[in-house]
Amino acid sequence: MKSLLLFLTLLLLSGASFAQKVTFDDYKKRGDACFVKQDYQCAKDNYERALRIRDNDAYCKSQLKKVNDALKKASLQTAPKKTPPKVEKESENLRIAELNRKEGDDLFKRGDYEAAQKKYEACLNVPAFGSDAYVKEQIKFSRLAAAFLTDAKNALARGNDLEGLAYLKKILEINSGDPITRRLITEHLQQRGNQQFAKNQFIEAKKSYEEALPYADIQTKAVLANLINTTEKELKADTEKKAEAAKVAQQEPKTAPKEPVAETKKTTENKPTEPIAKQEVVKKEEAKLPKSPSKPSVVPKIITAGVGVGALAYAFVLNNQYQAKLDNFTALSRSAEYRQWRVAYDDVKAARSKNGLMNVCLGVAVGAVIVESVLLFKKPKEKRAALKLNSASQQWGLALQYQF
Repeated sequence: MKSLLLFLTLLLLSGASFAQKVTFDDYKKRGDACFVKQDYQCAKDNYERALRIRDNDAYCKSQLKKVNDALKKASLQTAPKKTPPKVEKESENLRIAELNRKEGDDLFKRGDYEAAQKKYEACLNVPAFGSDAYVKEQIKFSRLAAAFLTDAKNALARGNDLEGLAYLKKILEINSGDPITRRLITEHLQQRGNQQFAKNQFIEAKKSYEEALPYADIQTKAVLANLINTTEKELKADTEKKAEAAKVAQQEPKTAPKEPVAETKKTTENKPTEPIAKQEVVKKEEAKLPKSPSKPSVVPKIITAGVGVGALAYAFVLNNQYQAKLDNFTALSRSAEYRQWRVAYDDVKAARSKNGLMNVCLGVAVGAVIVESVLLFKKPKEKRAALKLNSASQQWGLALQYQF
C-alpha cells in the first residue's frame, strides 16, 4: 500500500513538471504572435504570464519592454486635443453666421425680402463677415425689392395698372424666381382680362390672358389656356355676327319717302280765299268771347311716373344680377375647376344677354322722367268757346257757330 502511494506521488510530480515547461513555451509563442499582429495588449499579457513561470528569461523581458513602449506611444497619439476657449467661440460664431446667410438666401428666393434683410444683417455682426461683399449686396437688393413691392401695391390700389405692373416687373429683374411677385402679376392680368371679357372686349381680354401666361405656374397656365380658348370662340362668333349684319344691311333696298307735293298744291288751289276784311272781323269777334281754361289731367302723370319707377327698378335688379354673376365668374376663374368656371361663365353670358332689356328699361325710365317734366311745367292750352260768331260766307252779316 505504501509503495502504491509513493508511485502515484512520483507520477504527479513528473506530470506537473512537464505541464509547467509546455505552458511557458505556449505563453511565449502566443506573445510573439500577438506582437507580430501589433496587438500589444495581448502580447503584454502573454509575456507576463511566461515570466511568472520563468522570471529570469531575457527574451520575454526584452519583448515586454518593447510592448510597453508601443502601448505608451499609442496612448499619446489617441489622446484628445483640448481646444482653447477663444478658438471654440470663434468657430461657433462662424457657424451661426453661415446659418443666417443660408436662411437669408432661402427667404430672398421666396420673396420675403424684409425677413431676408434681417438675416443678412445678423451675418454682418460677426467680425469675420463684417466686410463680406456678398452679404452687403444682398442687403441692398432686399431693400430695393421691398421698396418696389410697396410702390407696386400703392399704385394698384390707386387704379394705376401700368405703374403697378412696371414696379412688379422691376422686382423680377432682381429676383426672377420670386413666386409672390409672379403670382401678383398673374392674378392682376387675369382679373383685368375677366373684366374686359365681361364688356365684350374680346381682343383686349385675349391680350391680357396671353400677357399673364409667362408669369403663371403650371396650374394657372391651364386655366389661362381655357380662358384664351373661350375668348377666341367668342371673338369668332362676334365677328361672324357683325359680318352677317353688314351683309343683310347691304341687301336691303333703299326707298326714299315720297313727298306729297301734288296734294299740297291741290289743297292750296281748292282752298277758298276769304277777304281780308272778313278774317279780321272773325278774329275780333272771337277775341270778344270769353275763354275757359282747361284743367290738366292727373291720370297721365300718375301712369307715366309708375312706368318710369317700374322700369328703373327692374333695370336696377338686372344690373345687380349681372354684377353678382360677374363676381362669381371672376372668383371661379382663378381656380382649376373648369366645370364650375364654365357654369359661372354661362351664368354671366345669360345675365349679359339681358343687358339690352336693362338698357330699354333705362330708356323708358328716362323717357318717363322727360314726359313727367313736360306735364308738370308746361302750361295748359286755353280752349276756345264752343259758341263762335263768324262772318257769313255767302252773304253779309254774322253767323252763329257751335263746335263739338
